[in-house]
Amino acid sequence: MGTVPLVLAGGAMFGAAGVLIGQAVGGVIFAGVAALMVRRMMDGKTEATVPEEPFDRQARLMSLMHRRR
Repeated sequence: MGTVPLVLAGGAMFGAAGVLIGQAVGGVIFAGVAALMVRRMMDGKTEATVPEEPFDRQARLMSLMHRRR
């Protein structure tokens, strides 16, 4: 999905220049959404995560890669 609908709409309405405008507008929209999500995460307004055990990440990697040493 992404910026494709805006590119198609811009291209249909304004031709080649509309493709560039649609790409730019789509990029601005997604950058704004990303900035809001980052701000929310940095402010700590997300739900608290469950504390992990000390070696959960390593155990998951070992099970995914089937590496046993």
